[in-house]
Amino acid sequence: MSAFQPPPPGYGSAYRPPTPPTPYDGVSIAAFVCALTCCAAPVAIGLGIAGIVRTAGARRRGRWMAVSGLVIGLVATVVGAALTIGLIVLGANSFDTPSAVPGDCLDVTHAFDGTDYWGASCYGPHDGEIVAAGTLGREGAAKAAALSEADWCKAAVPDDVLTLLKGGEFTLGMVTDAWDPTSPEAGDSWFCYAERTDGTRLYGPLDGSWTSPQKPIDT
Repeated sequence: MSAFQPPPPGYGSAYRPPTPPTPYDGVSIAAFVCALTCCAAPVAIGLGIAGIVRTAGARRRGRWMAVSGLVIGLVATVVGAALTIGLIVLGANSFDTPSAVPGDCLDVTHAFDGTDYWGASCYGPHDGEIVAAGTLGREGAAKAAALSEADWCKAAVPDDVLTLLKGGEFTLGMVTDAWDPTSPEAGDSWFCYAERTDGTRLYGPLDGSWTSPQKPIDT
């Protein structure tokens, strides 16, 4: 009877299946995707933080997406908040034609695509002052369409105010909320303002006795 022979090396050893790859973390992927959208950036911040925690210790892949989602989300949220605040401030300071009254002061910004008007304090640096305002009736709309802006304002501005503007130091401008300024209609609001001809700023009311706005007129 032959002696027992040991099995060859490796014979009978337990089978070990290959280690599966580390899965990607779904939360980290979601953080990165949300960060790339304009409205979901705040969500990306929370998902990014959660993704960083979930991918710690290489338990899951995708940590770079969690970090990217967090950073991009923070930047996008800050920029979006700044833009929102800026638009609110601009909207609050923009001049609304129907609410204009004589005695209000404003800043005038001339740009290539038009002119913008912003409310300003009469007792600080400003570009101009409203000297007449109102709402057009049928007759007033016809006159406004036939006259130039300067001629319309000269007819609408009170005589005592026109006296202050004589001498060529000031220029009159007209603003209307008409859809087509060259063809105003009844019901359109308007105002006339005076600004220095040389473009220098004003530092007080045109008439020191104007301590409060005056009532608009209907034409």
